[in-house]
Amino acid sequence: MRLKPREDSSQERSPMAMAAKVSILAAALLGTGYLAAHNISGHDATAVAPASATGSATGTPTGTTLPHALAQVTIISPENAAKALANSQIPPSARADILAAVKRREMRLSILPMRDATGAAGQVVTVTSSGITQNVVLGPKYQNVVLPIRGAGQATIIATTTPPPDGLHIGALFVTGPTIMPTIPGPSDGLILDLIQQ
Repeated sequence: MRLKPREDSSQERSPMAMAAKVSILAAALLGTGYLAAHNISGHDATAVAPASATGSATGTPTGTTLPHALAQVTIISPENAAKALANSQIPPSARADILAAVKRREMRLSILPMRDATGAAGQVVTVTSSGITQNVVLGPKYQNVVLPIRGAGQATIIATTTPPPDGLHIGALFVTGPTIMPTIPGPSDGLILDLIQQ
């Protein structure tokens, strides 16, 4: 004997079922958009900067779009800020203002160990965060780059010297472990690090 479905109960449930399906679909689309925008997929070469992160605001030529990469970096405690700044590549003229901003809790300092992942020495990059630009000469060993950060924080890395034919491969030591950042193909090319501070 075959059971006949109750038409009245299916009609009562259909608006609820439809709402649940729409909610699930919307959540999936939002999640996919977030992953694509924040480069969680692991395909960092395809992620691009939003329109607000292009041009002179990032220290790159107008109209240039840089790829983004997530970077989990360690926060330097305010007690250690003066020592970190003294050992940094940050211009001495900016250190007092940065230290005062750290003490007022308007700015935080993070540390980003960087090196040339190929083991070569001599490539130069400019690292800019919160309007402060540092020239960093990469070598085979990690060197600590101090990043002044306001708010959520981003750092822009631009190749100053001409990278090798296969590009500049920068190794970084994030909280999650050693990482090779997206390849920088030529001079004046670079990338934007979206900083997660821990």
